[in-house]
Parts: sequence; structure tokens; C-alpha cells
Amino acid sequence: MRWYRDSRLLFSFLVSLFLHGVLLAGVVYGLSMPGCSSYEISLPPAADIIQARAVSAEAIDQMIEKKRLEAERREAERLKAEAEKREAERKKEAELRAAAEKAKVERKEAERLKAEAEKLKKEAEQLKAEAEKEEAERKEAEKKEAERLKAERKEAERLKAEAEKLKKEAEQLKAEAERKEAERREAERRETERLKAEQKAQEQKRIAAERRRLLEEEQKQLQAILEQKERQQRKRQLLTWSEQYRRMVKDSIESQWKRPPASVQGGPCKVLIQQNERGNIVAVQLLECEGDLLYQRSVEDAVWKADPLPLPPDPELFQKEIEAKFKWEY
Repeated sequence: MRWYRDSRLLFSFLVSLFLHGVLLAGVVYGLSMPGCSSYEISLPPAADIIQARAVSAEAIDQMIEKKRLEAERREAERLKAEAEKREAERKKEAELRAAAEKAKVERKEAERLKAEAEKLKKEAEQLKAEAEKEEAERKEAEKKEAERLKAERKEAERLKAEAEKLKKEAEQLKAEAERKEAERREAERRETERLKAEQKAQEQKRIAAERRRLLEEEQKQLQAILEQKERQQRKRQLLTWSEQYRRMVKDSIESQWKRPPASVQGGPCKVLIQQNERGNIVAVQLLECEGDLLYQRSVEDAVWKADPLPLPPDPELFQKEIEAKFKWEY
């Protein structure tokens, strides 16, 4: 504030000096105007001159004070206007900074929301692709299962038809044997009647022995035919069950196989599995396996997780050691 007071005093002094200069210039100008010679100037008495000078000095001081006050008022108004202008500019600058900061925050939020939306979109597309893949795999599995069941039903119907055919053949053989037996008995009866007079007792004994022998031979032949048919049917049934059992074991292990990522290299694997009579796995050994350690470990883990293994449909198909082959195709 001191500099402000000093500047006011300096300004007042300069204004006073300026006004005196203007007054002096006016007096000089009045004396030098045309028609105003020195001879025409009448000088008043000395007392009047001194009074006029005194009055002019007082008027000048009042004028100077008035100008000073007016100048101070204008300066105060100018300073106030500048202060208000600076305050307005400061507020405007603060508002601009706040607006810029808000816009920056909004841009960041918009960018974040955009990135999050793109991420959600990608995740949705990925989930959709995975769902479509799973649906395709499910349909393919259902199709294969339906074909397998259809094939099994067809095989069962074939076996049933073959069993009925065998039954009919056995009945025909039995009827044929009974017919032949009747014919043979009739022949024996006739032969017996013919020889009855000659060797009744001996012939009857021989005929009875021969009849028993023929019956036994025919029964043996019939039994052999039936046993052969049963063995053939049993062999076919065991082959069917064996294929089913291998598929059950393979499906049980593959359902537990967590496939390694596509970056892991792996090819066919041959695994030796040892089990007990209840299907519990005793040991697992990789015989041949084309793949790195992670791939081989995934195969071993799948076998152990499938414990216990499903039991075969017939105990005759049970094996303590099973060789299984796996191959993961990407």
C-alpha cells in the first residue's frame, strides 16, 4: 500500500504542475493576442494584483484537489475493474480447467466403457462359439450313440433270429430223429416179427442193443450239432461283448482326459493297464507315446481318474492286463 500512496502523491504533484503550466500558457497567450498591446494594458493597483494572484492560486489548488480526487476515483475504479476482470478471468480459467478436467475424466470413462464393451463383446462371441462347438459335439455324440444303439439292436435282433432259427432247426432235427426212430422201430418191428420164429430171444436182445446204440449215436450227433451251434453263438456273443467292453473302457478313460492345449505336441499313445477282478487299477505303464512330458502325464492322469474301470459283460472277457491306444487330434 505504501507504493500506492507514493504514486498518488507523485500523480497529484504532476497534475498540479500540469495545471500551473496550463495557466501560465493561458496568460502568455492572452498577452500575445492581436489588439492587445502593452500600451493598452492598464495596470491595477498593486494591492489588486496581489489579491488576484491569491485568488487564482486558491482556485488552482481547489482545481488541482478536484482533479486529484477525480483521478484517484478513476484510478480506484480502474483498479477495481482490473481486479474484477482478473477475478472473472480467474473464475473463467478455473471453470475452463474444471471443464477440461471433467472432459478428460469423461473421455477416460468413455474409453474404459468402450474397452469394457469390446471385451464383453469378445467374451460373448467366444462363449457363443464355444456353445456352438459344444452343441455340435453333443449332436455328433448323440448321432454316434444312436448309430451304436441301432447297430446293437440290429445285432440283438440278428442273434435272436439266429437263435430262433437254431431252435427251429433243433426241433426239425428232433422231429426228423423221431420220424427216423419211428421208421426204424417200424422196421425193427417188422424184422422182429419176421425173425421172431427163428431167434426170438436173441434177436430181441440184439435189436434192443442196436436200438440203444443208434439212439445214443443220434443223440450224440444231435448233441454235437447243438453244442457246435451254441459255441458259434457264444463266440459271436463274446466278440460283440468284447467290442462293447473295449469301448466302455475307452469311453471311461477319454471322459476323464483333460486335453492339453493345442500348443502341446502329442501323438498316439499305447498304455498298459493292470487291474484286479473288481476293475480297480493296480498299475499304469506307457509302452509307446509320441509326445512331451505334459502330454504323457495327461494320458496317465486320465487312466488313473477312470479308476475303477467298468467290468466286462461276461467274466470270461476279463483280463488283468489291458492295452489301450489313445490319440488326441486337434
